[in-house]
Amino acid sequence: MNLPDIVTIIQLYKRPNSVRAHALLDTLEVDRYDRLENSLDLLQDYASIERSDYDNAKAYGEAKAEAWDNFTDSLYDIEEIVEEAVDVTDTTDTTPVDNTEKAI
Repeated sequence: MNLPDIVTIIQLYKRPNSVRAHALLDTLEVDRYDRLENSLDLLQDYASIERSDYDNAKAYGEAKAEAWDNFTDSLYDIEEIVEEAVDVTDTTDTTPVDNTEKAI
């Protein structure tokens, strides 16, 4: 499964589900994606929010919603790291040649 598929699946959840989201993200190779660790950290932030830390259910719900939004927003910042860098040692001249005759 690739990153766009995973992001789509997570966005389609009817309710936030950090366990399933984490399982999907774990299928990716962490070292191939830039900023994946940030998303995983934000997902952990979401999962660590506890009801006992809030005075009422509304504040708790708002904190959970904000944390989930931060996590899902971060998914769009993940970029695949290109494994093959451009070979800058290639000295082939690729300048276009003007073969038209010039008037004298």
